[in-house]
Amino acid sequence: MPTRRAIPTARELHEWGEPASTVAARLLDEPGPADWAVSVLWRAAEESSCAGEFDRASALLRRALRAMPPTIDRERVRTVIELGRIEAASGHDGARGRWETAADQLRELDPSDRVSALVDLGEATYSAGLLTDARAHFEQAYQLCDEHCDPPLVDDETAARMIAGLSTASLLTGHRHRGAESRLRSIVRSTPRYPDLPTRALMASAAGEVALGVDLPAELVHRLIDG
Repeated sequence: MPTRRAIPTARELHEWGEPASTVAARLLDEPGPADWAVSVLWRAAEESSCAGEFDRASALLRRALRAMPPTIDRERVRTVIELGRIEAASGHDGARGRWETAADQLRELDPSDRVSALVDLGEATYSAGLLTDARAHFEQAYQLCDEHCDPPLVDDETAARMIAGLSTASLLTGHRHRGAESRLRSIVRSTPRYPDLPTRALMASAAGEVALGVDLPAELVHRLIDG
């Protein structure tokens, strides 16, 4: 009588080079921690989310949380925020609770990771229409960067996302953030001929300010229009 072939484990599938979706499907049936699997589950969740399979993406990120060590770190907070974003996109009610959990957890992170998490949280709540919450998260990130400016806490891209988010969320909630406005004006005044991605994001935010009725000096408006 022929022997039954053992079902390969998720780790074996991963080592054999199987796609993230295949490995992740096996992981859903395997309980317990698996540090190595977190990036695989994230990749499979992103693929599912892009395909509009939000329930599956949520299940994969919940499995990623179970795969992690029980400590609170940047990866755990990032996963909780993303899980809330996907649940919001799918119309589930739990997104706000996820983001409240993330807001509590990120207090345990070091300043640099805290700023990055706050920017992620600001963008997630902004995309869900929670503009007051988004502004508060961007503002916290801005204040942290202001307190720890030498050396900078985050890279240029994260800083640009923070400034752009803070400026737009402030305007849409009936406020003006002078610090963010000043940074945007400074960027527009000294725009390089070939701006990098963070600079382009800030220029887009400055253009958004003009569209929302913020007065910019005429020469800055011309720079935005002419590029």
